[in-house]
Amino acid sequence: VEVCSLKMLRTLGVLVVLACSSIYVSAVPKCMGSCDTKDFMCSSTCYTNSENLLCSCEDPPFGNNPAECKDAEGNGCALQPEVDPAAAVEDEDGCKAACVASADCGAYIFDQFINANRCRLIKECQSQQEAAVPTPCTDCLSGRTCHTCPTLTYTAGATNIHWICDSSGDAYNNEAVEGTKCTPTHRCKIGENE
Repeated sequence: VEVCSLKMLRTLGVLVVLACSSIYVSAVPKCMGSCDTKDFMCSSTCYTNSENLLCSCEDPPFGNNPAECKDAEGNGCALQPEVDPAAAVEDEDGCKAACVASADCGAYIFDQFINANRCRLIKECQSQQEAAVPTPCTDCLSGRTCHTCPTLTYTAGATNIHWICDSSGDAYNNEAVEGTKCTPTHRCKIGENE
């Protein structure tokens, strides 16, 4: 009976590890700063695979020709009319603006090479593991959409839990940006333990 229990526990342990691994792999890379409430984008470390790519705009080597935009299959892809492909590959701000202008874009990756730049518009920000990218990108600039949480509803009373949040402003009067940490203002004592 004990051997059977140990095998069951070991099997259960492996399943828990696998479940935790799959949760970790599919987690959205966190924001590395605050969520810009103007365009709801934040800096992050994003990767992508071909299934996640919407459009890749590249500055031809040595700038002899205009920037070209292609999808994962190599077919031309059009940016929104107000976005110039040359502006998208000029710098990170241009790449970010191209993503903000596209309804399907959830993240962008801007790469600078010796003789050319590249702006990739992607559906969502993927982790390195999720995108199956073997080496980390050390010279990429990327960002993703971010969100705010609705304001909290304040209910007066000593028996109600109230919150203090690490954000600019008050979470009862202002929306908190993604990643804001909130803690209760007091603890409830249960028995002899807090």
